[in-house]
Amino acid sequence: MEMDPKNSGIQIGGDVIGSKVVVAQDITNSFNGAMGGITSEPLKATLDELHKQIQDLLKGTDDQNKQQEIADHAKIVAEQSARETPNKSLLQVSAKGLIDAANAVKDLAGPILATVTTLLGFFGLVPLP
Repeated sequence: MEMDPKNSGIQIGGDVIGSKVVVAQDITNSFNGAMGGITSEPLKATLDELHKQIQDLLKGTDDQNKQQEIADHAKIVAEQSARETPNKSLLQVSAKGLIDAANAVKDLAGPILATVTTLLGFFGLVPLP
């Protein structure tokens, strides 16, 4: 088998949903979409910080099902935060999902709890126990 020096890169074919790269990009797309609809600079800054923390959380999570769960919660938090009248129950449940996921990565539990608490405060909410 000969190697073609012109084509030495890795090519991925087929469906790669569930990989960290795809999940991370999906989360980034959700947060970018949400940012366009938010006029509050403090809320944008909080969401931006949460986005960075979620990316770190994904790096510390090898379970593809857990990665997808994190992505689902992140998308809901981003989408609901951008609404003029968010579904507060949905926002709280998804925020709790992010906090629970962060508890598995000890270095991120405190920072994500603090950021989520700040985020929920914009909507007069507190994290669920």
